[in-house]
Amino acid sequence: MVISVFIERQEIIAPIGWYAVERTNKVRLLVSVRVTFLGMVEEDNLANTLDYTKLSTILIECALKPQKLLETYGKNVIQHIVADCPQNLQQIWIRIAKKNIDQIQSNAEGYGIELKEEYA
Repeated sequence: MVISVFIERQEIIAPIGWYAVERTNKVRLLVSVRVTFLGMVEEDNLANTLDYTKLSTILIECALKPQKLLETYGKNVIQHIVADCPQNLQQIWIRIAKKNIDQIQSNAEGYGIELKEEYA
């Protein structure tokens, strides 16, 4: 059975940004992640899946260290998920959005990146 565990738009306040002021003052990120793997639901046991509270903790802990790029943060999140994910991992998708960038005069609703890693 294909199982996807996901978090939608978790708010993270993080010292991430190209501009020093973003790392100093911190920015508001909205992070979504989806982890897809092959699994069985034969037993009512959390050990047979990926605990989304653990997934949420990974999102928070990876954002504690100052970083310049959202891509770097996303890569770190993916590496931590791989270490904690059950066997038969198929895909990790992450979307990281900033609501605004103070240094840019724009009327965009948001800015961000998406990363996807697939496994055989």
